[in-house]
Amino acid sequence: MSHPTLSSQEVARRGKELYERSIRAKVETKENIGKIISINVETGDYEIGDDLVETSLRLRSKQTDAALWGERIGFDAVYAIGGTLLRTAQRYTGLYI
Repeated sequence: MSHPTLSSQEVARRGKELYERSIRAKVETKENIGKIISINVETGDYEIGDDLVETSLRLRSKQTDAALWGERIGFDAVYAIGGTLLRTAQRYTGLYI
């Protein structure tokens, strides 16, 4: 998804940074593992759901020109083509999930 003032590299950098710094600890729960999160990299707003298009559209309904970044919660990629999604480790109530 293009944005008029931010390069795709800048959207990715901001999205990853926001997720790691302030969002991951809140959303990486047992119930959310494997779901999709879309993040507005300018406001920090986010939506969680089962589909990247669904979560992106919900954010775009609030701000049509939003610069969005998407991730699969608890995994290293949103989709895998001809490969395998790798699970990332995160502490959840004292246990690794």
